[in-house]
Amino acid sequence: MAVGSLMTDSGFLAPPVLLCGQNLAEPRKVELKAGQAVVFSRPQGGQSGANEDALGIIEKRDGGVCLAVADGVGGLPRGLEAATLVISFLADTILNKDQQLQECIEAANLQLLKELPSAATTVTAAEITDNVAKVCHAGDSTLLAVGQRGRIKLKTQCHSPVGIKEANGLDEKEALFHPQRHLLNNMMGDPVMWLEKQEGIELAARDTVLLG
Repeated sequence: MAVGSLMTDSGFLAPPVLLCGQNLAEPRKVELKAGQAVVFSRPQGGQSGANEDALGIIEKRDGGVCLAVADGVGGLPRGLEAATLVISFLADTILNKDQQLQECIEAANLQLLKELPSAATTVTAAEITDNVAKVCHAGDSTLLAVGQRGRIKLKTQCHSPVGIKEANGLDEKEALFHPQRHLLNNMMGDPVMWLEKQEGIELAARDTVLLG
């Protein structure tokens, strides 16, 4: 499902962009006032079943932009619906209400608990205004902010047993094949969901922010 994804004359997508459960053949560019974004979403190669990922790119009234991804939790029902609800709720709230990012996500969690009490999803969202980023996340969806020369300015820690082990020295290859890699310690759809926040992350003109 794609919601609000208009095409410009240049062939770029125009915000607000909401892509939910998509199987894209190739990445798509998004035209923004403050720069350019690229979106891509498809099921993991070699695996059966639907894509339960959702993403949103929303331009704010103050000229900033909000980037968000959600990954419906496997093993629980209605994962795609949960991810779609969260991204759609964030987009609507950011466009129509003057609320902080943390407040938007917390309100989305209450709505998720009300509408889909047996479902869950991760979320990672970044609000970028005047080249300064604010990040909130719950679960194991990750944000990576990288400078021109490859310097990592921020990498969020996954809220999972493997994420904790990575923070204590487990290398990336071991993490990819760890038997507990699918377990989560924190997620939306949980009444005790909590948000990890990073603020004041300064970005240069050609830095890259990746969410996945």
